[in-house]
Formats: sequence, C-alpha cells, structure tokens
Amino acid sequence: MRVTLQAAADEFIQEMISRRLATTTLRTRSSYIRRFVISCDQLTAERSGNRRRITFVSDVDPSYVAKFFAALGGSQGNHNNALVAIKGFASYLERMKFIDHGGTHWLIGDRKLRPAPRTPKHYIPADEFSLILDVAEEWHETDRITLALALYTLGRQSELRAMRLKSIDLKEGVIKLYRSKFRRWTDTGISPDLGEELSWWLSWYAAETGCPSPAVMIDEHPDWYLIPGRYYIRSHGTAGRFDTNPGRFGIHPDKHAGHLEETVHRVLDRMGIPTLNEGIHTVRRSGARAMFDYLASNQGHDKALLMVSTMLDHSDPKQTLLYIGREIERDQLNDWLRGNSMYGTRTATHQRTGNVAQMPQRGPVRAAEALEPEIRVIGHG
Repeated sequence: MRVTLQAAADEFIQEMISRRLATTTLRTRSSYIRRFVISCDQLTAERSGNRRRITFVSDVDPSYVAKFFAALGGSQGNHNNALVAIKGFASYLERMKFIDHGGTHWLIGDRKLRPAPRTPKHYIPADEFSLILDVAEEWHETDRITLALALYTLGRQSELRAMRLKSIDLKEGVIKLYRSKFRRWTDTGISPDLGEELSWWLSWYAAETGCPSPAVMIDEHPDWYLIPGRYYIRSHGTAGRFDTNPGRFGIHPDKHAGHLEETVHRVLDRMGIPTLNEGIHTVRRSGARAMFDYLASNQGHDKALLMVSTMLDHSDPKQTLLYIGREIERDQLNDWLRGNSMYGTRTATHQRTGNVAQMPQRGPVRAAEALEPEIRVIGHG
C-alpha cells in the first residue's frame, strides 16, 4: 500500500507530540513539515501536468527537498530550523520503512547546519531600569508591573502571561513560573525590588477590583491573572454620546494580558531605545547582563554565570553566554591582560641605550658564553 506524504507527515507530528516536545519546538517543526508537504504537492502537480496533486512518499527524491529549500528564503536561522525538521521527518520515514535504509542521507545530501550571524543586541543599562518602570507607569499600571516582572524574574513572555495570583507565595518569598518550554514549574525568589513592586501592584489591583485588601483578593480569586487583560473605556458626554475627552482603561482579571512585546516596544520607543523587534527578550537579556555584571564582581565569573543561567532557566551556561553576549568574555579578558602577565611571570624591563635594545639571554647562550667569552648577543637598531 502506497503511503501519501501528507499521511506520513500527520503521523510524524503525532509522534513528536508523544515525545512531549516543548510547545514552541513542536509548533515550529510542525509548520516546516506542513510547508514541505505543500511544496512537494506543488512539484508533483507541475510534473504531472496538474493531473495529480497528491504526493506519495515513494515520489519524493532529492529534487523535492532542493525545491523546498530554494523557495524557503529568510535568514540562515530559518534554514537551520527547517533542516532540523526535515531531517527528523526523513529519519522517521526511514525508521518506519517508508523509504529504504540510508534514505535520509540520500534525500538530504550534504546539507549541514551553518552558524547564523547574530545581529547586535541592545542592552538597557541597569541604572535605567527604574526609569523604564516610571515611563511604563505613565501609560498604565499594568505596563509597569509587566516590565517589573520581566526584570526581576527574567521570565519569558509565555511564562509572564501565565502567572496567576496563586503563583505568588508571599510567606515563602517565592513566585512560581511554569516553564512551558520544558514543561515544569520553578520557584524564583522574590527580591526586595520585586517585593516592593508587587506590594504596590497588588494594592492597586485590589482597589481597582473592589477587593478590601490584596490578601483577600488572593484568597478569594487565586486564579485571576497576575497581569490581567485590559480594555479601553471611551468617555461619554452629558448627552450620552462619546466625546473627545480621553477615556480610560479597565482590566479583565480573568483574562491574561495580550502581546507583552507591544508594552515593551511602547516604553522603549518613548525612551528612544532600539528594540530590534524583540520586546520582552530585550528586557530579559538586559536584566541577565546586569545581574551577571553585579554577581561577577563579588561571586566570581563561574558562579555568577551559573546563577544567571539558573535564573534564565537555561539548560547550558554556554547558552547563557550567547544570550548575554559572548563579547563579555573578551571584555573581561582584556581587563585582565592590562594588569596581569599572560604566563604567570614577568620578565624584567629591558633598558634601552640610544636606539639599541638589549636582547634577553637564553640558557644555551649563557652556557656558550661561559666556554667562549667572545660570544655576545648584540641588539641591532
């Protein structure tokens, strides 16, 4: 029985789901697989004169793969992600014996992952953190708590949006984050900075929703979102019609906030800071760099890197170095070189006489000098 490429793709996606891949990973790879099937069906239609638009697995050859990647476009990172997805799909076809043994290499050929050029990233200085919070509050209180949580938990956008009031454990001094990328919960300590921001925010939140106190609000509405959704209320005139006066925002406690990137873009744009379309990652990365700089000065480089890596929920400190900027190692190396010998010892400074520099004498020369006094090492100007 011949298997269609679409059916094989559907089975492979189900197989990835069964492996409990991270949501973003599953979504990304599934998208590439579906686009590959569409590309193959188009090529099949072209070759069959539009008589057949369904591609069977047995139809696929290296030309189908070449057409897909030729039309893919985008950055090198886009090609790398697509290659990982297509290789995984081809390996699945081979494992299920839909294609012959060695078919993966035959289809993919010598295509390899290539380093993707990293565009320069902007880092907000630590001394501007309080300023961006104040600027955020000028628009709305929810903007301030969004940036505060991003700075003091270093959480990803999906993690911040998912937090509810029950995520806060004020007694233990921790805030719980669900790491959807790895499908696990982690506890992050509430620093004094975050504690002050949460105290202010919860008081405002309780007053806005008519709760007598933050404690009562958390106890009675634990499933309310910590960053609630927001809606705009237009101002009304005396006749009941909308007028030109500014309206105000209301909040939906039972709905999570929308795109947090827009909040970050709005704040950073007002400060004249380029965001490179990253949003929350700009704040998260800036906080990580500032935390590393501070910890490295009193905890040492290695311990600081490990602590920041843990805070970011990275599985490998090398990933953290890329995230906060690998040039940080170059800066530290240059600072160290300015005050230290590269090899642990320093040679004596050679005295210059006129334009002649005395060369250092090595062991073998000194031995020859002891036997034949006329041998000398002379520096040339």
